[in-house]
Amino acid sequence: MPTAPGDIFSSVAVKGNGIEINDRVKTRLIPLALIALLAFVVGAIVGCPGNPNRDAAKRYVEAWSKGDYAGMHAELDTEAKAQLPF
Repeated sequence: MPTAPGDIFSSVAVKGNGIEINDRVKTRLIPLALIALLAFVVGAIVGCPGNPNRDAAKRYVEAWSKGDYAGMHAELDTEAKAQLPF
C-alpha cells in the first residue's frame, strides 16, 4: 500500500490478521508515552494539595487526644456548633 510522505499511517502496515508497527514508532513513541505517564503521576502526587476534610479530622483527633475541648469545638461546622454550644 503506497503512502504519501508524511502520511501518519506510513509506519503502520497491515499484515495477515494483525497490525505491525514500524520499529521507529516502537523506539520513539513508547518511551515518550512512558515519560509522559511518569510526569503525570509525579505531577498528580506532588501538585495535589492536602484533603481539607482529612486535615480537619486530624486536627480534631489531635485536640481530642490532648483533651482540648475548645479545639475540638473549633473544628465543627457552623450547624454542629449551633447544636453543641461550648
